[in-house]
Amino acid sequence: MGAAQAPKSLWISFLARAVKAKLRDHVGAVLTCSIGVGPNRFLAKTASNMEKPDGLVVIQPEDLPECLFRLKLQDLNGIAGAMLERLERHGIRTVAALCRADREHLRRVWGGVEGERMYDRLRGENVVLPPTQRSSLGHSHVLPPRLRHDAGAFAVLSKLTQKAALRLRAEGLLAGRLGLRVSYRRHGDWGLETRFAPMQDTLACLRLLAALWAERPRRREPVKVAMVFSELLPCGKASLPLFPDAARSPGLDSALDGVRLKFGPKALYFGSAFLAQEQAPMRISFTHIPDLRLEADTRAGGLSERALLEV
Repeated sequence: MGAAQAPKSLWISFLARAVKAKLRDHVGAVLTCSIGVGPNRFLAKTASNMEKPDGLVVIQPEDLPECLFRLKLQDLNGIAGAMLERLERHGIRTVAALCRADREHLRRVWGGVEGERMYDRLRGENVVLPPTQRSSLGHSHVLPPRLRHDAGAFAVLSKLTQKAALRLRAEGLLAGRLGLRVSYRRHGDWGLETRFAPMQDTLACLRLLAALWAERPRRREPVKVAMVFSELLPCGKASLPLFPDAARSPGLDSALDGVRLKFGPKALYFGSAFLAQEQAPMRISFTHIPDLRLEADTRAGGLSERALLEV
């Protein structure tokens, strides 16, 4: 370990232990965490899984790749059932064999550049991925017993759609397709979707949602609802319509977004979501880290009562 690396490694280990101590002091001994530190994100994630529960593993560049040899192939992020079978067909059955394979061999195994990226990750290199285009954006929610009826389900769908439309605008995206899905007790799932000229207008999206909802099966008990925007594209890449759409209301959205960002998401909303204002709170999921500016109820005062806009 070089002279400059040693203090840095010690400092990172100190921070990791401080995080674990804070959890223990403020939450208790029941909730623990395993922390991994490595020269890149892939190896840090691998390190976090090497010692559980309540572990702390630091992978140093000079320890590579030998420190990984005791792992199984499926312990590495990105290697699951199908990939494991492919590796075995190419004669790679251990992490040691994977680390000894050259770049071209791994390219053939993965069938492309991802094999070269794995080669670099295993050696501690930072792999810069090309920017990806989001393909969909949506929300889902399990209904509480008191809202397991048509009015309650639609109110939750309205809230989810309003949240998703706000995210579209915040991320500079337009959507060209809206889909909804409802899970029913004893009747399985039902879903429907519609396509439209790319947009991000909340009121127009709610009208489309209402049209889809009108096609739902009747006399069933909904237990879960979900909506998703897809066919996304950046605002700057959309073709302008030949004729203006009277249903669009960008000025209204700008005004409402400004109020919500200042006073919180519950300060002003379309009335079709009235029954669901305590539902679908901000959550961190596997695919979405929420933006606190958009979803946290951080009102600083100024609106003592909630304002509703009837759709």
